[in-house]
Amino acid sequence: MSKLHRLADELAAHLRDRIITGDISGGTSLAEAGLAQEYGVARPTARAAIEILFFDGLVQKKPHMPAVVSIVSPEDISEILGLLVASENLALERVLHYEPDVRPLRKLRDASTYSLLDKLVELAESERLHSVHRRSTYELLLAQLHQPVAFVDDDGARHALVEAVMTVDYAAARSALAQVQKVRDTSVKSVVDAVNDSAALTA
Repeated sequence: MSKLHRLADELAAHLRDRIITGDISGGTSLAEAGLAQEYGVARPTARAAIEILFFDGLVQKKPHMPAVVSIVSPEDISEILGLLVASENLALERVLHYEPDVRPLRKLRDASTYSLLDKLVELAESERLHSVHRRSTYELLLAQLHQPVAFVDDDGARHALVEAVMTVDYAAARSALAQVQKVRDTSVKSVVDAVNDSAALTA
């Protein structure tokens, strides 16, 4: 990896963390020159970092205009969850069919649901699926900034998913994945309910 790519990855990772935690709010302009000056990097490095964020769905670009941090509405959550579920289900079928090295999945059995499912999709070795899943995950995190999620995790379902994938148990893997998704989706949909309740009170 070249020095430019390494620095761009590091800058993109830093900006990504600031965006998904709300430190850089939606609609904020990210100009190449401003980023280059703020972080002491060359403009091509800043430009490459913005490009990474664009493919992650975290910024929007228009010709001859600075990139702008994406704004994702809670009303988009249902569609985003649909994309996540579809890509995860397809990824699981690929992993069970092709049986790649899934040992990295075991290391994440106690990690967050987001990290575990991202690794599952990555192991499917489909750039298209991983791109859709990664982008949708970041969009989901942006949507949740409107209303923090009281996320209830299910350690048992995550552990069952890992073990079923490790042993190539089709039925158990599908069942465990469905449970992991149900817990996540139920928690996240509480954002929509909270936003709707707030809108009703202010109407």
